[in-house]
Formats: sequence, C-alpha cells, structure tokens
Amino acid sequence: MTRTRGFSLIELTVVLVIMSLLTGVASVSVARRMRHARQADVIDATVRLDAEARLYAIDHKQRCVLSWSQYDNELQVVAADDADHIALRCTAPDGWIVSLLRPAGDEEVESVTFGEDGRTPTYAVEFRLPDGSYQRLLFAGVTGEVKRCDEQEDYRRYATLLSGDDAD
Repeated sequence: MTRTRGFSLIELTVVLVIMSLLTGVASVSVARRMRHARQADVIDATVRLDAEARLYAIDHKQRCVLSWSQYDNELQVVAADDADHIALRCTAPDGWIVSLLRPAGDEEVESVTFGEDGRTPTYAVEFRLPDGSYQRLLFAGVTGEVKRCDEQEDYRRYATLLSGDDAD
C-alpha cells in the first residue's frame, strides 16, 4: 500500500506569505490608481462646472456667481438675482481644501461672477489634497480656455499669459 504525501506545514506557510506579499503590493497599486482617478474626476467636474456656468449665464441672460461652500464642501453656482437658488454644484472629497484665486497676486477671492455673456475675469481654482500636493486649474476669462498647472512655474507662466484677456 502506497501512501500519498501532502504538503508540509512549512510549504503551506511559505505559500501563504508569498500570497500575502503579492496582495499587499497589489492593494497599494490599486489604492494609488483610485486616488488619481478620484482627483481626475473632481478636476473634470470642475471644468464642466465652469462651462455649464458660462452656458447658464448666456441661456438665462443673467449674471451668476461661482463660490466655494466650506460647509457643503462644494463649488456652487447661484443666480446673481436669486442667491437661494443653487443652479449648479460640484462636490469635492473630504479632506480637500478648495480656493478660488485671482492669478494676479494669488489673492484668494470669495466668488467669481459670470457676466450675462458668460465672460469672467481670469481666475484659478486651487485644490489642496490631503497628501499635501496641490492642483491648480486656470480659467481664461474671455475664451474659457482651461490650463491645468501641476508646477508652480507653469501656473505663473500661464497666469501671466491669460491675465491679459481679463473681462474685468
């Protein structure tokens, strides 16, 4: 009678350790990709919000205001005549700090007004992420062109170029 031999305890332990290491590496990679996807989603939503606010102002032939609500953690567009009616909104994930900036001098502003023709002054939206990094979106006032700036010098260069076409 022959006896079949199974796996030893050491062999099973080695396999489990290898599997747990592979799982750990894979989960770190997936978490990083999820974080980047979430960042891209919020940035795309902000760009869409700017475009929709411009169209809202043109379609309704009225000024509207883009502002940041810390209480709701969202960018909001309200009709200038009816501040209680939120026309459009874009929510940022928890832990993000969002600022509206005027490129000339980097001063923070509370709101940006879209004219009846959809024009705004050139402005930027800065996202400070929980990991300490930041992203800036620079919106050209007259053309509506959007530049994404990851580096400080890119932001300065584009802000200088685009601030010449302000609709102030």
